[in-house]
Amino acid sequence: MSLEDDLNKIRDSLRGFDYAGCTRHIAQALEAMGYAKPAPLAWDANSNRRYEPVESRAKEIYDAFEYDGPAGTSKPKWAEGGNGLKQDEARFLARAELRQAGHQPSYAAS
Repeated sequence: MSLEDDLNKIRDSLRGFDYAGCTRHIAQALEAMGYAKPAPLAWDANSNRRYEPVESRAKEIYDAFEYDGPAGTSKPKWAEGGNGLKQDEARFLARAELRQAGHQPSYAAS
């Protein structure tokens, strides 16, 4: 059986349920079928937008950026977990600072 077949089997068993509320159930069913849980993201992975030391430093860096948008507009506020170019640039700089300082994560980031 393929992953797609297994997912269809799970979906069939959930007919009549609210799919938005079933994410945890689907994950548990996949684990029970032997599918491994994905490894947590490394603290310095580009797609990790949840690691607090990076996020807090990135927000400081973002706030210090000079706004280069159209006249008469203001810089957007930092959006938690946001994926704008400037926010990602700030995260990149924050990760580089932390790496250079020899940062060791105090917990596994998820």
